[in-house]
Amino acid sequence: LAVDATLGGTLGQPTWQGRLSARQLSARSVVEGLEYSQGELDATLGGNRVDITRFSIQGAGGRERGGSLTLTGHATWSPPPATPTVSLQARADRLNVSARADRRLTVSGNVVTSLANQTLTLRGQLTADQAQFTLPDETAPTLGPDVIVRLNRHSVPPPPAVGLRTDVAVD
Repeated sequence: LAVDATLGGTLGQPTWQGRLSARQLSARSVVEGLEYSQGELDATLGGNRVDITRFSIQGAGGRERGGSLTLTGHATWSPPPATPTVSLQARADRLNVSARADRRLTVSGNVVTSLANQTLTLRGQLTADQAQFTLPDETAPTLGPDVIVRLNRHSVPPPPAVGLRTDVAVD
C-alpha cells in the first residue's frame, strides 16, 4: 500500500490531494467460498473526490481459472446536508464468484452502479457462465417448535422499496 496524500481545508470541509496505490490485495472467506487475489488499486484524491483509475482482482486460481473483475469510477462527498455520489463501472470476465463445492458460480458481463440523491441504481448485463447450487435437505431451514404461525386475513402490502433502482439482465 502506498499513499501520498495531503489533508487541507477546514474541519467542517476537509479536502484531500494525492494518490493511492495498492498491490497484492486479496479477500477470502472459506465458509462462503470466496477467494480473490492479485488485486491492484490506483486512485487519485482531489478535494472532495476520489477517482478510481484502476481496480482489478482475480478469482480463485488466477485469471485463467478464476477469471477477473475490473472497475473504474469516482465518488464525491460534501458536508451535510449534501449527500455523497458514486459512479462505478465494473466488468467481470468469467469471474469465479463462489468456489464452494456446493455453491459454484462464474459470471461475465458489465454493471454500472450509481448513487445519487440517496438512490442506488444498478444497470447491466450479466451472464452465468457456470452455476451449480446443491441444497441438501438436512440443512433446509425449519420453524422451531415454539413458533406459531397465525394468518392475518387483513394483511397490509409492504411499502414500496425506496432508494433502489435495478435494471440488470442475467442470462
